[in-house]
Amino acid sequence: MRGIISPIDSTKQLDKYAFQVLTMIEEGYSSRQIAQQFHLSYKTVKDIVKRFSHWR
Repeated sequence: MRGIISPIDSTKQLDKYAFQVLTMIEEGYSSRQIAQQFHLSYKTVKDIVKRFSHWR
């Protein structure tokens, strides 16, 4: 199944950016700025914040 991203791959992508995204949120960057910086969608950034913010 070429070109299809599994839920596991999606989770790995979130994990890959989580520390950087949360650090930038703490530094005052907006979700939209972070999305542009890492070439992610706004929704992906919001999902990362939602999923990982309780760890900080």
